[in-house]
Amino acid sequence: MSTPKRPVVLMIDDNVGDLALRSVNLRRHAVVLTRAPDEVTVSDLRKANVVLIDYRIAHWPGREKVTSISLQPSNGVALGAVLRSYADEHIPEKRRAFAIHSGVLHDLGGGLPARSREHAIARTLNLEWVFPKQGDPDAPPLENQVAVLAKAVKALPRTWPETPKRASDVLSKLLKTPLQVSWGARAAADVESSHPPIHAWATATNGMAFIRWLLHHILPYPSFLWDERYLAARLHVSAESLRRVLAGETKARRTLAPFRYQGVLEDFLGTRWWRTGVEQLLWNWTSGNPFNVDAVREAARTRISTDLDHLALMRPVVCVDPQSFRPTDRVVDAADAVEIRPDDWPPYAEQAWVPATEVAGEEGLIALVVPQDRDRAEGPA
Repeated sequence: MSTPKRPVVLMIDDNVGDLALRSVNLRRHAVVLTRAPDEVTVSDLRKANVVLIDYRIAHWPGREKVTSISLQPSNGVALGAVLRSYADEHIPEKRRAFAIHSGVLHDLGGGLPARSREHAIARTLNLEWVFPKQGDPDAPPLENQVAVLAKAVKALPRTWPETPKRASDVLSKLLKTPLQVSWGARAAADVESSHPPIHAWATATNGMAFIRWLLHHILPYPSFLWDERYLAARLHVSAESLRRVLAGETKARRTLAPFRYQGVLEDFLGTRWWRTGVEQLLWNWTSGNPFNVDAVREAARTRISTDLDHLALMRPVVCVDPQSFRPTDRVVDAADAVEIRPDDWPPYAEQAWVPATEVAGEEGLIALVVPQDRDRAEGPA
């Protein structure tokens, strides 16, 4: 049996020597092409599954020799737009993701908070993703993320199917929706309710609309997939203790393994679990009483680990950062929180919560609070 070909990543920077150093770890996962802007060829674009461009390109001899501003892309975003346009017109049969690598995401956000809002910034700039040079302590290493993205693009079918039945089958295959288990049909229904673009839009983009949907609208939010924070809150334990247990105890990993998401872009933003699978697990463990707090705590202790730190809350909810709207490790009881609806928060995602005590006097946050919680957010008259 032949070994599957590795995905290809094209890295573009004005400092090719620096690129060579940065690509060492990535070469373990992918074929890496390092190019200066003047060196990029049609062959490079044809091969690449991901085109990763440095945002600041100061040294570009070819750009300096021309006088027309139309021929002088000022930065990596502009260069990416030129390369994407060329590839779409001349190499339409090949899919590739375009991403920017930058240490100044705050300059790219157009007013959006840069910290962990990569998906929103990427969507604004017509990119698949933007990677911060300084790294994100909550995200996997850059080389892992780039490799996962490249493998996801490479995993797309050669041609996206036009018939609805075949498109749905491809969706299930790419997501590895666990249709054979008892909760598989409900998981598939959750996916469908999240509006995956698998018909006309996916056909027109040959599948890249599906990749963008996962990157921009699913993985950054608590949707049909949960990160460890939402999983921990549902188990009534702290996120920190769940991470510790999963990192150190085989029993815990084995118990939760059947509910771990293993489709394309697996681990791009960290581990995710199927929400419906976790709910079915708790139903089974509590003999049909999954919202009985004591039963859930006892099940987590006996079935997962005795080393979990349990939360003394009746209904723990995950709080989001009030600036980036990113989920945090902080949990409070729902009675002490208010629900907010940020502009780009999907309607199919879990609610976004902030502590009620942190909203009073913050006009920007109060404007996002849902009407039924606004009296508590505004505080006493």
